[in-house]
Amino acid sequence: LVEVYNRIVSGESRFLVDFNWFFQYRNDDPIRLLGNISFNIGVPLMVLAFFSALFMIINKNRAGLWVTITAFLPLAALVAVNPFIFTKDRYVFMTLLSWIALAAIGIHELLKHVNGAPKWIAVGVLVLLVADAGSDALLYYRANHGNRGEWNTAFSINEHHSQPDDIVVTYWPQLGSYYLDREFIQYEDI
Repeated sequence: LVEVYNRIVSGESRFLVDFNWFFQYRNDDPIRLLGNISFNIGVPLMVLAFFSALFMIINKNRAGLWVTITAFLPLAALVAVNPFIFTKDRYVFMTLLSWIALAAIGIHELLKHVNGAPKWIAVGVLVLLVADAGSDALLYYRANHGNRGEWNTAFSINEHHSQPDDIVVTYWPQLGSYYLDREFIQYEDI
C-alpha cells in the first residue's frame, strides 16, 4: 500500500529510493565498523566468546558450532559488504545473544575444569564480564545521556541568549517547537 500510494503521489518507487540510499551512503571502512561492533558488544565478551568458540570447535560440539556460526557469520558478512553498501554496527545487535551464549559456555567450562583455589580465577572472569557491561551501561546512561543530544540544555541556552527577532535554525523543526515556542527555519531551507 505504501508503494502504491507513493507511486500515485510522487511517481517514484519508495522501495527503489530506499534501496539506492544504501549504495549512495556507504562507509568504505570495514576496520572502523569492526571496531565499533567490538566496542558495542564488548571486547572482553568477544575475546572470551572467540576462545569458547575455538574450544567448542576443537571438541567437535555441533551445538557449539551452530552458536559460533550465528555469532561470527553475520559479523563477517556485514564487514565484507561494508565497502559496497551502507552498514551500521547496530545491524549485528541480533547476534548479541550468540556472543553471550559463547561467553557463558566458556565460563561454565572454566568452572567445570578448575578446582580449588584457581576456581577464583574463573569467577574473576565472570566478574570481569559483568563489570565491563556495567561500566558500559553506566557510561552510556550517566555520562553520554544515552547517546542523545542534550536538546533541553541547548534550547534553554538558545532561549536565554536570543532576541525575539533572531532567526533560529534547527535540523528538526519538530524538536525546536517542542522545546521553544517560536518560529524556526529548517536547516535544509537555508
